[in-house]
Amino acid sequence: MRPGTNIPVLYDPARPRQVDIPWDEIGTTVPELAQAAMAIAAAVRGGGVPPAAAPDPLDLLERLGALHDAGALTDAEFAAEKARILGET
Repeated sequence: MRPGTNIPVLYDPARPRQVDIPWDEIGTTVPELAQAAMAIAAAVRGGGVPPAAAPDPLDLLERLGALHDAGALTDAEFAAEKARILGET
């Protein structure tokens, strides 16, 4: 789960300060669930959602490489995005 990921929430107007999250449907790791739960609790309390952490460049490069290997990106698109991630542009 990444910042900005949409997850389903069950909302009951009779309990406006509480939401239920079907964690078993999300299919993510325990630390990610804990982080999401804390963000949701802060939002429900009125504290808003904490700012998203900067994405890990290595993770971005791995995902970019996978897209390139799958043929979803041309060599030029791959090179341009890789340069952007590495701060070369």
